[in-house]
Amino acid sequence: MIKHLNKLSVTIPIPFTKRCLRFNVLLVLIFIVMEYGLFRLGFWQLDRAEQKRQLQQNYQQLQKNQPVNLSKTNLNVDDYQPVTFQGEPISELQVYLANEPYKGRDGYHILSAVKLPGGKIVWVNRGWVAALADRRQLPEISELPERWAGNGYAYFSKGDPILFDHALLEVEENQWLIQGLDYDLLSSVLKTRKSSALPFIIRLSKESDHGFIREWTLISMPPDKHLAYAVQWFGLAATLFIILLLLTVKRKDTEYGL
Repeated sequence: MIKHLNKLSVTIPIPFTKRCLRFNVLLVLIFIVMEYGLFRLGFWQLDRAEQKRQLQQNYQQLQKNQPVNLSKTNLNVDDYQPVTFQGEPISELQVYLANEPYKGRDGYHILSAVKLPGGKIVWVNRGWVAALADRRQLPEISELPERWAGNGYAYFSKGDPILFDHALLEVEENQWLIQGLDYDLLSSVLKTRKSSALPFIIRLSKESDHGFIREWTLISMPPDKHLAYAVQWFGLAATLFIILLLLTVKRKDTEYGL
């Protein structure tokens, strides 16, 4: 009897875990839309980083060139091209470009119009001055001589700024306050001479006279920061993919692997 029992064997089925995918159509569609948006943001930041890098290279290259003399007939210049000028300041006009911070303080950039020998008019950014405690008053600015010579570099518009109502306001006679650097709006203070304005301004160099604080910012955000933002967007896309896998991979207990 015992001999026959030893020959008997019992098979006990052991359940095991099998992983399977269960997709929720709505969840997958939301995932695709969000992934598309995150990847677009990431590649946009990479594109901006390349644009800023190219801008820095162009600026460095242009600074090696000889300055263009705007007092002569050659008025065709590139963005950030070094220039020199000599002309008659339109002393009765003074424009304050508002909302220009410097080292944590609010202030203005001072823009003065200069009539060149050929009759064209160029705006010169003389630099930064601090705002007064009473914002209803503008800081006093030293007058320019009858003839003014200086140098700097040409600065073209980098896109249309967001302007609100009353973006250009005449605070006192021939003293204007402008809320954004819109060239068309800026040159409107020239009235009948508006068509004579050149399509750029001059950022006055530190070596030139009759200027204020001139710490010009070439670009508001360096390429490395754009790259960091791109990594963040791609990282979010990867995290979202992992979350989708965790939500769609389900465990199912089966017997014999069936």
